[in-house]
Amino acid sequence: MLVPNRFSNLKFSLLNITALLIEYLKQEKKASIDDIINYLRFYSEDYDRDDVTLSITFLYALGKVSYSEKTDTIKLVSEKVIVS
Repeated sequence: MLVPNRFSNLKFSLLNITALLIEYLKQEKKASIDDIINYLRFYSEDYDRDDVTLSITFLYALGKVSYSEKTDTIKLVSEKVIVS
């Protein structure tokens, strides 16, 4: 298990990736994992599927996003849930 330290790259922190994910979902309303990965790669080519799935899992556990297995998409539960 990796423990954050003063040399950690905050660009890859769960909170940063989650913030980028929320920003994208607020614009697009819903998206596939591949869409989200492509969006994150605009910021850095180093983001990968694991970064996205951890962030989605985090938001899902908090009840902030829903997942549709039928369409394989993620969307914010409510625009009001996330404060700008």
